[in-house]
Amino acid sequence: MSAGKLPTVLLLDDEEHSLAAMRMALEDEFDCLTATSADEGWRLMEENHVEVIEMRILRETLTRLKWNKSRAAAELRLSRVGLRAKPDRHGIAPPVARCAEQQEEA
Repeated sequence: MSAGKLPTVLLLDDEEHSLAAMRMALEDEFDCLTATSADEGWRLMEENHVEVIEMRILRETLTRLKWNKSRAAAELRLSRVGLRAKPDRHGIAPPVARCAEQQEEA
């Protein structure tokens, strides 16, 4: 990666508003590509050098497992330590944390 070039992330979600929120959260640190279907995502991956493809998988896994990071790490085949910083890096927070942040901002 050349100096000043941001890593590329592919954001895949079938809901446009979710893609917009993810893009806003990441656009300062990543060159964001967005897709609303698997076919579109594969096309973008073939046309671009995508370095990070994990946000949706991480978010869905954590949500499905009710933010049990040990179980999520095991399912994703990561160490618990390896999983620790990923949600923050991708702007993913548990629902309770998001509510608390919103209350602090008010």
